[in-house]
Amino acid sequence: MEKSILGSFDDYCLVLKMDGEIIGFVTIKENLNDREARIGLLGVDLKHQSHGIGTKLLTELKVFLESRPIDQLLVSTQGRNYNAMNLYIKCGYRIQKMESWYYWTRESKEEVQMKLPSFPR
Repeated sequence: MEKSILGSFDDYCLVLKMDGEIIGFVTIKENLNDREARIGLLGVDLKHQSHGIGTKLLTELKVFLESRPIDQLLVSTQGRNYNAMNLYIKCGYRIQKMESWYYWTRESKEEVQMKLPSFPR
């Protein structure tokens, strides 16, 4: 998150403030060769969720990108993140494709050792 906001991962971070306090942000990575931009992170302070802040951020992002040589804005989110999916759909985004990603995690070293079969040497 820090790399995206500071610009070492994404190219831009648009911030929405209220009374000097950051209440939301969205980070963007541009690919000028393909004339597209990708949303990296979008976050809204818990106290300000369900008040149109996400919609405002996406609207301001579109206005910002109109001044750039960008034809397409992409975003990826988890399929079970219904709040995010509803926000993007409400703002005119279309589902382009759905993929399943599976992750292996190690809960504890001891537990993993017990689960691994022993192989003859």
